[in-house]
Amino acid sequence: MSRQENRHSRPGMDLVRDEVTYGLCDEIQQLTAEKRALEDRLKQTKHAWNILQQQLHRIEDEIAVKSNSVMLE
Repeated sequence: MSRQENRHSRPGMDLVRDEVTYGLCDEIQQLTAEKRALEDRLKQTKHAWNILQQQLHRIEDEIAVKSNSVMLE
């Protein structure tokens, strides 16, 4: 249970929208935005990794072909 949920489920107490509540709401929005940014960055990094892996395989294939050509000569 989050701090905000704890503040909203206090038995026998009035629900108050005070500075702390607004601060918690702001913190949740900031954390959500940071999480989204990190997920986007992870997606971009995975895409770049896949591209690099493809390039590596192409280079390895080219090296294999050239090595075979040198052996034939």
